[in-house]
Amino acid sequence: MRLAPFLLFALAIAPGTATGEPDHRVPPTGEDRPIHHGWFQLATPTPTAYGTEYIDVEEDTWLRMLRIQRATGTVVVRQVRVITYGKQPRVKVIDIDAHLDQRKENAFVDLGYAVRVDQIAITCDKKSAGTYVVYGSAAMTREDVASR
Repeated sequence: MRLAPFLLFALAIAPGTATGEPDHRVPPTGEDRPIHHGWFQLATPTPTAYGTEYIDVEEDTWLRMLRIQRATGTVVVRQVRVITYGKQPRVKVIDIDAHLDQRKENAFVDLGYAVRVDQIAITCDKKSAGTYVVYGSAAMTREDVASR
């Protein structure tokens, strides 16, 4: 009898992901946003255990490239979706299947041209135990990255 109230309390305070709702991350904005060699941080370290993570991007942000950087452990990134809301919402789906570990710490996603982005959804393998950070760049090209 005492177990039932405890379970109800635990379910009531559980995060939104327990109810099946996606977890939305809000990136650092303005002066709080770290910038490093043309890349600005879009999301703080995120555990792969979340599966698909939705990152809300600051209004009027234009991106040409994304960089997913391993922070800890092993990260297996399956898919990146770039979502824009305008007159018509558009979703660009990029399957990358990147395995990030100590030997390869970054995965780059070239969007082809600068796009006004409203949201990014990153799908990782839940079985990989690690965390990752997402960066964006409006001006970097694939050639710029290769030359570094």
